[in-house]
Amino acid sequence: VTAVPRDVEAKRAEWAMAFDLDLRTRKLRPLMKDAKDSMNTIQDAPEVRMIGGQPVVFLQGIHFVNREGVLSLFQINLDRASSKLVETGTRDTRDWLVGMDGHAIAQARYFDKGGTWSLLVKPANGGWREIQRLAAPTERPGLRGLGRDGKSVLVEVETSGGSGWKEVSPESGSWTELPSDLDGQQPVHDPDTGALIGQHSLVGDDDRYVFFDPKDAKAWAMVLKAYPGDRVQLAAWSRDRQRIVVRVDSKTAGPAYSLVD
Repeated sequence: VTAVPRDVEAKRAEWAMAFDLDLRTRKLRPLMKDAKDSMNTIQDAPEVRMIGGQPVVFLQGIHFVNREGVLSLFQINLDRASSKLVETGTRDTRDWLVGMDGHAIAQARYFDKGGTWSLLVKPANGGWREIQRLAAPTERPGLRGLGRDGKSVLVEVETSGGSGWKEVSPESGSWTELPSDLDGQQPVHDPDTGALIGQHSLVGDDDRYVFFDPKDAKAWAMVLKAYPGDRVQLAAWSRDRQRIVVRVDSKTAGPAYSLVD
């Protein structure tokens, strides 16, 4: 929605909202409507973590502290479509990252005055601490999810040769360079753990996927074999990779979603 929020001092902008569609009851429910002292909009794509065998949704939204809106993190109970504030940001908070266990593990802040970006992490039994600070007057780094081990933080950093991905250890704060062939445009994460399992790149009009696990690579190769000459995009897949939902843009039939068993 493009609008100026009511009762809030903000510029006219694009505001996104989140909804829960129950496929069994076919009911559509808005999320964040019960968030106290907060807007009912979201600032980034939802993050899903499997906790106790159940999907739990995390949303980033605006929460008001002393009449000032700050980017904060909310946990959503899908059974009741209720929200719970789990982390309150500061005026400099720009992004959050949730770990495999459902707890916030990373927070990115950007200081407009100095043009600096910082990364903070939060251990299970401690408070937030800064582990990285970079000068970023033009292009600030961005959190891209969890790293390959499901514990490190994946960060996209602008370099002289273009943007690249690095993993940051929450314990030591040290950077790990990813292999040079990992120059994808979008990371692919495991739907259960959130760990980085591959990458996606758009090369011309072709969608190209690279997966680290040979089993994932084999499963994807079989999907492509079923649609020769068509543009195929990964939408979702089961834990055992035996049921895969893809978006197929056929040269003859047009775009449609398909379930590959």
